[in-house]
Amino acid sequence: MNMKVIGTLAVAALIGTTAACGSSDSDSGSSADAESVYAKYAQMTPDQRDSELAQLAKDEGGKLTVYTDYSNEAPIAKAFGDKYGIDVTVYAPDNETLIQKLEQEESAGHHSADVLDSTYPFVTEAADKSLLYPGWKPAAKYGEVTSDSWYPTRFVAWATSWNTDAVKDSDLPDTIDGLADPKWKGKIAMEVGDYDWYAGILQYLQDDRGMSEDQAEQTMQQIADNSVPMKGHTAIAQAIISKQVLVSPTTYIQNVIEQQPAPIAWQSDSGKYVAPVVLGPAGIGLLDHAPHPAAAMLYADFILSQEGQQALEDAGSTPGDLKLAGLDDETTVYPPVKDLLSSTKYQDAYQQLLGQ
Repeated sequence: MNMKVIGTLAVAALIGTTAACGSSDSDSGSSADAESVYAKYAQMTPDQRDSELAQLAKDEGGKLTVYTDYSNEAPIAKAFGDKYGIDVTVYAPDNETLIQKLEQEESAGHHSADVLDSTYPFVTEAADKSLLYPGWKPAAKYGEVTSDSWYPTRFVAWATSWNTDAVKDSDLPDTIDGLADPKWKGKIAMEVGDYDWYAGILQYLQDDRGMSEDQAEQTMQQIADNSVPMKGHTAIAQAIISKQVLVSPTTYIQNVIEQQPAPIAWQSDSGKYVAPVVLGPAGIGLLDHAPHPAAAMLYADFILSQEGQQALEDAGSTPGDLKLAGLDDETTVYPPVKDLLSSTKYQDAYQQLLGQ
């Protein structure tokens, strides 16, 4: 099946087309059409609705448009398209542009998106703005479910990574508080925007390492004092590779995988990694005004299925099914998502920690 991937550079053209076109093929489904499809199939299991949705998706035109901020959505979309005979378009700008585009389409009454696959702040924002359909039954539930409008498909996974030429396994601490040791002074990078990672680590230090809140905050300050603040996860990975710094606890596992075979790892050949891995949920929601609602629900079922989870793993993402990623509950932690969404407490504290 054909698959189009539209990136950030096409944003202006897309927005202009949206404003000028009025009705088009992407408008072929109305809100009532989408809601009637969702309502009919929402409470069926994915197995029960699969064949009917597959046929209905072809009757809709055999098309699907995925809005995402993931750079590696294309292989998952291709696996889905090949399985069901659906032509998939992946629109993948930065996440701020993603929400802006959805709001502009909603305001103009011209809708292109069928599903939204994004990190938790942005699918939550879309749900809060009533852009997503609530109450459908997912194929599986991973991590903490915080909404009935979207369900986690994968995780943004922060792990401690290091330069494998300069740092031996024996140099690494077993847990992240070991990075508070003065021997790491000036050798660590911390990403300036990762306050949700910070919140997850604070929770880990208290719940798993037995620290008081004050002790946890002091440990984080010592790690920050050993660190160089940097912006951008890819930039941090490249700084590790070039030995500008040697270690970072705020690296995305996906970025490390993308840099291979460069001398950077988050897990040694023997399987060792610095606990914990922090897992920020990312999830999928069905657009309330999807032009192709059957294809939208079918795609959500696919990405949450074992086949879809394996496709995520193969594409370099950390799937919701942690066993596929070689992770377990003992060495992973989740940020307090509800607190992060309702307060700037951790964001403010993290900025102060790094002197930003």
